[in-house]
Amino acid sequence: MKNPFRRPLTGQGVLAWLIGFFAVVFLVNGIFVYFAQKSWTGLDRDDAYRRGLDYNRTLAAARSQRELGWSVELDLVATPDGRYRLFTKFLDDADAPLFGLAVEALIRHPIRDAYDQSVTLRSAGEGRYVADIVLPHPGQWDVEVEARGAADQRFRVRKRFYLK
Repeated sequence: MKNPFRRPLTGQGVLAWLIGFFAVVFLVNGIFVYFAQKSWTGLDRDDAYRRGLDYNRTLAAARSQRELGWSVELDLVATPDGRYRLFTKFLDDADAPLFGLAVEALIRHPIRDAYDQSVTLRSAGEGRYVADIVLPHPGQWDVEVEARGAADQRFRVRKRFYLK
């Protein structure tokens, strides 16, 4: 038996379905683009352009850091009171501990800039420097440590930690 409510598929029907399909695709993509741009700026740092221009200085700093021959051990561990302790140990090219450094660390959350914090590490003897920090939650954290010594010596190290 023939269905009286079904019309045959014509060129106009195909065109209408095709236009409707692409209209839905463009609408959904537009919504995704809107929320993507609203939720993230696309920049890792506020001064990305200026840092790009300073590329030669960055290469020179890396070269001078290699020439120092320093090495560093870096660890971030949980303490029983729910905090975290950042440990560093700096050694010179003869594996002797380095004393008298000014050591600072930037703890960054890979996604949320609001969780980023800077800390100053205190000397714990034998080339070790420590700081107690409070993190809002476990997960991935990037730690960048900078040590400044005499005669404008600088040493930077970065490490990503996954905290449980």
